[in-house]
Amino acid sequence: MSWLDWVVVAAYGALMLGIGAFSCALIMAPVLNLLANAYGIGAPTPAHPNSLAAPQANLMASVARGLFLCDPGGQAGITVVLVHRRLQFL
Repeated sequence: MSWLDWVVVAAYGALMLGIGAFSCALIMAPVLNLLANAYGIGAPTPAHPNSLAAPQANLMASVARGLFLCDPGGQAGITVVLVHRRLQFL
Protein backbone atom coordinates (compact mmCIF):
# COMPACT_ATOMS: atom_id res chain seq x y z
CA MET A 1 0.00 0.00 0.00
CA SER A 2 1.26 3.42 -0.86
CA TRP A 3 1.12 6.42 1.46
CA LEU A 4 -1.83 7.78 -0.55
CA ASP A 5 -3.84 4.67 0.28
CA TRP A 6 -3.18 5.24 3.98
CA VAL A 7 -4.31 8.85 3.66
CA VAL A 8 -7.57 7.72 2.04
CA VAL A 9 -8.14 5.12 4.76
CA ALA A 10 -7.50 7.71 7.49
CA ALA A 11 -9.81 10.25 5.84
CA TYR A 12 -12.53 7.63 5.47
CA GLY A 13 -12.16 6.68 9.14
CA ALA A 14 -12.38 10.31 10.22
CA LEU A 15 -15.47 10.80 8.06
CA MET A 16 -17.17 7.75 9.59
CA LEU A 17 -16.27 8.96 13.09
CA GLY A 18 -17.84 12.34 12.34
CA ILE A 19 -20.99 10.76 10.92
CA GLY A 20 -21.28 8.53 13.99
CA ALA A 21 -20.87 11.43 16.42
CA PHE A 22 -23.35 13.58 14.51
CA SER A 23 -25.99 10.83 14.29
CA CYS A 24 -25.58 10.05 17.99
CA ALA A 25 -26.11 13.72 18.84
CA LEU A 26 -29.24 13.81 16.68
CA ILE A 27 -30.72 10.88 18.59
CA MET A 28 -29.50 11.60 22.13
CA ALA A 29 -30.37 15.30 22.32
CA PRO A 30 -34.15 14.88 21.92
CA VAL A 31 -34.21 11.83 24.21
CA LEU A 32 -32.35 13.63 26.99
CA ASN A 33 -34.54 16.69 26.49
CA LEU A 34 -37.67 14.56 26.89
CA LEU A 35 -36.28 12.93 30.04
CA ALA A 36 -35.28 16.29 31.52
CA ASN A 37 -38.71 17.78 30.86
CA ALA A 38 -40.64 14.72 32.05
CA TYR A 39 -38.66 13.64 35.13
CA GLY A 40 -35.86 16.12 35.72
CA ILE A 41 -32.20 15.13 35.79
CA GLY A 42 -29.78 15.75 38.64
CA ALA A 43 -30.66 17.40 41.93
CA PRO A 44 -34.34 17.32 42.96
CA THR A 45 -36.22 20.58 42.43
CA PRO A 46 -39.72 21.66 43.44
CA ALA A 47 -40.88 21.01 39.86
CA HIS A 48 -39.29 17.52 39.80
CA PRO A 49 -38.97 16.15 43.36
CA ASN A 50 -38.17 12.59 42.14
CA SER A 51 -35.65 13.45 39.49
CA LEU A 52 -33.39 10.93 37.78
CA ALA A 53 -29.98 10.57 39.39
CA ALA A 54 -27.03 11.75 37.32
CA PRO A 55 -23.88 10.54 39.14
CA GLN A 56 -21.51 11.29 36.26
CA ALA A 57 -22.85 14.83 35.92
CA ASN A 58 -22.46 15.36 39.67
CA LEU A 59 -18.93 13.96 39.53
CA MET A 60 -17.95 16.25 36.65
CA ALA A 61 -19.50 19.24 38.43
CA SER A 62 -17.44 18.43 41.54
CA VAL A 63 -14.25 18.13 39.49
CA ALA A 64 -14.95 21.42 37.70
CA ARG A 65 -15.69 23.23 40.97
CA GLY A 66 -12.50 21.93 42.52
CA LEU A 67 -10.43 22.56 39.40
CA PHE A 68 -11.46 26.17 38.97
CA LEU A 69 -11.66 26.83 42.72
CA CYS A 70 -15.31 27.90 42.57
CA ASP A 71 -15.92 25.71 45.60
CA PRO A 72 -14.40 27.27 48.77
CA GLY A 73 -13.72 23.80 50.15
CA GLY A 74 -12.31 22.48 46.87
CA GLN A 75 -9.12 20.52 47.35
CA ALA A 76 -8.03 19.99 43.76
CA GLY A 77 -6.75 23.09 42.05
CA ILE A 78 -5.28 23.56 38.63
CA THR A 79 -1.80 23.24 40.17
CA VAL A 80 -2.49 19.68 41.27
CA VAL A 81 -3.70 18.74 37.81
CA LEU A 82 -0.71 20.31 36.09
CA VAL A 83 1.76 18.67 38.47
CA HIS A 84 0.12 15.28 37.90
CA ARG A 85 0.23 15.76 34.16
CA ARG A 86 3.90 16.69 34.34
CA LEU A 87 4.75 13.67 36.51
CA GLN A 88 3.10 11.15 34.22
CA PHE A 89 5.71 11.81 31.55
CA LEU A 90 8.65 11.03 33.85
